[in-house]
Amino acid sequence: MLECVIGKNSLLKVPISCPALVFKTLHDRYFSKEYFERYYKALTCEKKLVEVNDVHNSYFMNPDPFMKEIASWVKEH
Repeated sequence: MLECVIGKNSLLKVPISCPALVFKTLHDRYFSKEYFERYYKALTCEKKLVEVNDVHNSYFMNPDPFMKEIASWVKEH
């Protein structure tokens, strides 16, 4: 299993090339704001960052704002 992550041919090492929509939750207890920013900056593909003034997994509790962003992104691409 570890080979999937650290192996020299691991697909996890291949840069993302498809358009990426990233949701940054501002009150996430698992991932810091800096983590989201580093991740977003590391993407070399077309990308969009959406800041959500809510907590981790808020898409489950209040999906409407996410769905609107996703629908718009999918229509564009």
